[in-house]
Amino acid sequence: MRAAGQKYFGRIIQREFTKQAKKFSQSQAMREKGGLGILPLLAEVKPTDRVLDIACGPGFVAMEFAKHTREVVGVDLTTEMLKKARALARREGLNNVTFRRADVNHLPFSNASFDVVVTRASFHHFPHPDRVLAEMVRVLKNKGKILISDNTSKNDPAKNRLHNLIERLRDPSHVETLPLRKWRALFKNAGLRVVKEKRLIQPRNAEDWMELTQTPPTVRQKIHRLFTQSMRGDKTGQNVRVVNGEVVFDMNYRIFILDPGEM
Repeated sequence: MRAAGQKYFGRIIQREFTKQAKKFSQSQAMREKGGLGILPLLAEVKPTDRVLDIACGPGFVAMEFAKHTREVVGVDLTTEMLKKARALARREGLNNVTFRRADVNHLPFSNASFDVVVTRASFHHFPHPDRVLAEMVRVLKNKGKILISDNTSKNDPAKNRLHNLIERLRDPSHVETLPLRKWRALFKNAGLRVVKEKRLIQPRNAEDWMELTQTPPTVRQKIHRLFTQSMRGDKTGQNVRVVNGEVVFDMNYRIFILDPGEM
């Protein structure tokens, strides 16, 4: 994606997440998704660590880490999300976490600035995940850790295509939910070693999921049709089913703890 395209997509990100900021900051599902409570434990964060949370949204991950360490910085492209994050941090009485606006493709920090760099539910919004990962590595201290928690798709190309089609219909800022083979290639190309990996399956109500992004009614109807058609043969790899008259599907999360080795 050229510079003009990157700026255009950045505007899409800001438009969508400005719209979503209020519901995201109030959503219990968003607070809990991707194993929030266990992330600092998996990262083995120490009280002396300086932590960076990229694409922090309303700050849930940053604030969780702030309970375990001396300093956390959260960055996001969307001003409205940062406002929500600051308000939530004040409400929770956390004075060791700060938030600032930044582009994750060009982090405004010196090399080797952080002991731990984390992100949750963000990589599927990145047109160039390799660039973002390279920036995470650049700002990481020697012997530091990277933690990524995100939804995954199936390696099967047909299931991957349908899964991502539905995701993009729901949220135009979605790029790609990566299958495991792409995650592993991404890490390998960045010179990263997976030292821990945890799988989480979290059921989601389809209507609640679309309400979070304020998906228009006509698009919701199309997504419901696609979900219904996908049930036979599990065509999205998400175990779509009907529970108490409502469509439910599984979010297949992976939490990766990554070690860059000698830097």
